[in-house]
Amino acid sequence: MPPPATDVPELAVPVPRGGPGVAAAGRLYFSEDSNAKGLYEINVQTGQATHLGQSGVTSRTVGLAPTDSEDLLYASKWSTLLHVKADGSGFTDVGGTGTEGLAFDGETLYGAINGQLFTMNPDNGQRLVTLAAPGADVEGLAYCARDHSLYGLAGFSGPRGDLFKYDIGSNSWRRIGNAGVAFNECGLAYDAGANVLYAKGSQDSFLYRLDPATAQATRIGDTGVAAGGGLALVGGSPTCVYTLKKSTPKGGCGNCPPKGGEYRTQTACEDVKDCDKKIKTIIACPNGGNGTCKLKGKRSSCG
Repeated sequence: MPPPATDVPELAVPVPRGGPGVAAAGRLYFSEDSNAKGLYEINVQTGQATHLGQSGVTSRTVGLAPTDSEDLLYASKWSTLLHVKADGSGFTDVGGTGTEGLAFDGETLYGAINGQLFTMNPDNGQRLVTLAAPGADVEGLAYCARDHSLYGLAGFSGPRGDLFKYDIGSNSWRRIGNAGVAFNECGLAYDAGANVLYAKGSQDSFLYRLDPATAQATRIGDTGVAAGGGLALVGGSPTCVYTLKKSTPKGGCGNCPPKGGEYRTQTACEDVKDCDKKIKTIIACPNGGNGTCKLKGKRSSCG
């Protein structure tokens, strides 16, 4: 049995303060199970969920995926496929035969339900091609553009918290490991810029960060939403990373990032030369602590 969620380390990642030249690296959307008005955006640094509006979701174990437009999301109901407006202003039920996990690679829409994997018609939700079975109840599904693959996170029927990887080219699955969290009714999203997975399930209200190579989970923060649901990252890209030369706590913060450590901003980049040579900023105390952290750093990478 996987260790309880309380044993999972918390993520000590600073919260960037926006300003001129700061662009979001991506937006993480969450469709809450059994709540037709439960579309949220989740802050990947803190886990805080902001309510957006309608998703059309009226059942459990649902999925969410990007489309080829940043203004629209694919969502499962589970019984049918939905086209959901990313601002929460509405949705369209296009029909279909039912799916839980969803992933989109820019051309093909993938669905997973009850240990099955298949491709789908994005216009009407119908199944097209049955693919290799994962050998587990994969509920969270996410596309990885780095090597044209899918990640699948098992929940409900289990093994809960097991992370799998599907090679699209060879139509084959392999198990990576267990996250250390008994994920249930879970959503999964992949951030290509940071090379991390995000997961949220009904076993607790926290957002987690998963290492794609090991499956190890790190708790980011409390979303305030108890139910599981679908996750989708839209517009993810590499961001500027800095090596900290100074990290000074203010107002009683005891959790500032360490001097010499890395600080990832939300400034999108294609090359390290796109990043400012130096950074000087004040961030909120990580993990919800009191006070702030005064940071100074030198650029180190774009990734």
